[in-house]
Amino acid sequence: MTLDIEKRQGRPLLFLHPGEGLQPDRPWIEALARNHRVIAPHHPGFGKSTLPDWFGTVDDIALSLS
Repeated sequence: MTLDIEKRQGRPLLFLHPGEGLQPDRPWIEALARNHRVIAPHHPGFGKSTLPDWFGTVDDIALSLS
């Protein structure tokens, strides 16, 4: 997992991106960062990260974050 965005301070908010991938230039990321510490990683296989051979379902993404 590649951490692409970590902005501001405050109560942490973990954003897990949809299938389109993480779009760091979206205005709502800045809006969330006004009051939260936004943590937004690329899921494995997105961004500059590689997709492990054992990934097959969304459950595997959840396991990679634990």
